Amino acid sequence: LAVDGEFVGYCVVTPGGRRLSVSTKKDIVLGPYFVMPQNRGKGYAKMVVKMTLEHCSYDYECAFDWIHETNIPSIKTSEACGFVREGHRLNVVGFMRKLVLNDKGDNIIFKYSKQ
Repeated sequence: LAVDGEFVGYCVVTPGGRRLSVSTKKDIVLGPYFVMPQNRGKGYAKMVVKMTLEHCSYDYECAFDWIHETNIPSIKTSEACGFVREGHRLNVVGFMRKLVLNDKGDNIIFKYSKQ
């Protein structure tokens, strides 16, 4: 996302069914999404997530993201964009940032349904 020619933030999108085991090949996985510190609090995170969901080149049924349980601004952003807590939790492990489901994990999985 750029505003007035200035880089503000981004959102990574990957096909489901790979890195996040609760997703399928019919889904997409968002994250991370990021907004430059000097641009936070202006609604850009919500804008980049909504734009990603609306204009994603993948044909998808559901979108998933995962957020650290202490990252309240990102939790509020995902919920404001229509994501709901999925029920599973995970840990991000190792250099390759493997996503490992764990009921006591410190990341919450959220799900968005296109319908």
